[in-house]
Amino acid sequence: MPPKNQCYLSKASLDYLKDDLTLPIDKEEFERPLKELLRHAHQIAWILSQRRVTAQCDNIMSCTEYEDIEPDCLMLIRQFLEIESIPPIRQIVDAIPTMADLLNNEYKMDAASSLKHILERGTKEHRKIVLDAGVIPSFSRMLDSSNGCIIKVTVLLALVQIVTGATHDEIEAVVKAGAIHRLIDLLHSNHDVCAETSLRVLAIAAKITSKW
Repeated sequence: MPPKNQCYLSKASLDYLKDDLTLPIDKEEFERPLKELLRHAHQIAWILSQRRVTAQCDNIMSCTEYEDIEPDCLMLIRQFLEIESIPPIRQIVDAIPTMADLLNNEYKMDAASSLKHILERGTKEHRKIVLDAGVIPSFSRMLDSSNGCIIKVTVLLALVQIVTGATHDEIEAVVKAGAIHRLIDLLHSNHDVCAETSLRVLAIAAKITSKW
């Protein structure tokens, strides 16, 4: 497993970034600290943002040229957002709607982790973009028993950020998505961190609604 400050893309993804998108990037660059790759953050996010663009095409099959490298690009964005200094949220904001879409497929862990980091460390405007992308129903579904504890905790921490300082409409969206019932069920989880974080979300939501 590579050190935390390094990342690796597949050879196919690296070749595509170099040859098709003509990014000035090479294998050796991926063996250096991750911070040195931040200059490519906007271009990497642009690749993910094309999923929403291609969804509007008449012929979807002819518009998915980036599909094969999306997982690597999403992983790289997650790693960018995990950098301890100021994360490059401004550079990757266009990819947020695609990250919300990816909560519903096999890449949901990277997508959820990325969105959690944006909610934790972004601005009010970034928060609005995340919520406008429709993440609440997807987050609620991800609390089901079919998902593992790590995914659930990631989603629960994102929900902590959502309900903290939430508006009436945002709390209502959480309720309508069925999240409250799932949070109550998780209070009986065998994993203490799931139970404790579920209680935290419920307590914050209750405190906010008590002021209305």
